Amino acid sequence: MELFIVAILGAYAFSMWSLLAHWNTMNPKSRKITAFFTLGLFPFLWVAVVAYQDMERVKQVSFCEKCHTMSEHVKNMKGDNLEPLSTLHYQNNWVRQESACYECHTSYTVFGPLSAKIKRASASVCILCARRDGGAQVV
Repeated sequence: MELFIVAILGAYAFSMWSLLAHWNTMNPKSRKITAFFTLGLFPFLWVAVVAYQDMERVKQVSFCEKCHTMSEHVKNMKGDNLEPLSTLHYQNNWVRQESACYECHTSYTVFGPLSAKIKRASASVCILCARRDGGAQVV
């Protein structure tokens, strides 16, 4: 994937150089086409690729484990205590182990993953605001 990103950045750099260095010598049609790809299409594609990679990365348990509030939950899920429901599902392979958190905490609709991300982001903002104001820590 890194090679793909380097190739895209190289194409973008060449396109920008072409647009800026040869602006006066290009005919109007070439200017428009180069400007469209450089300033319009490339940023859109870049955002789409980055968003897709982020959505794929958040499906992994290792992503959830990096958060200080979730690391204890992941340890419990991987541990020997079969009391929590998540541990029971994880240990018995009732959910895929590499994406156990994601499978249980998103709905199965088209926009389920996106709505779950928005909900968690708004909860994180509330937690950060409560901490900054000296309020109770809500986790």
